[in-house]
Amino acid sequence: MPTGIEITCRKRFGQFLITQQPSLVRGETDVTPLRWRVPVFVPLSAGVRHQLIVQFPYMGRPCGVADVSVELRDGEVQRFNYTAPHIVYSGGKVARTR
Repeated sequence: MPTGIEITCRKRFGQFLITQQPSLVRGETDVTPLRWRVPVFVPLSAGVRHQLIVQFPYMGRPCGVADVSVELRDGEVQRFNYTAPHIVYSGGKVARTR
């Protein structure tokens, strides 16, 4: 059984200028591409605390940065929703759904 997180990213109404896809950053260089409105499974190792950052590029810089820390048991899948902020240069929101 897989261990990891499933994350769904959402933009707010009227944010049609945000055209590039969000990403999940783990550590210094590990970047996983995400998609708007589509759940994406990200495999993670069990028994380790993972510091995760969700962001999207806008005007050449990372925006809507939100971070979450997760620790998983073997075979566990945690589900999260990321919501882009009203103002793109503000922080986004990551909430666990179950």
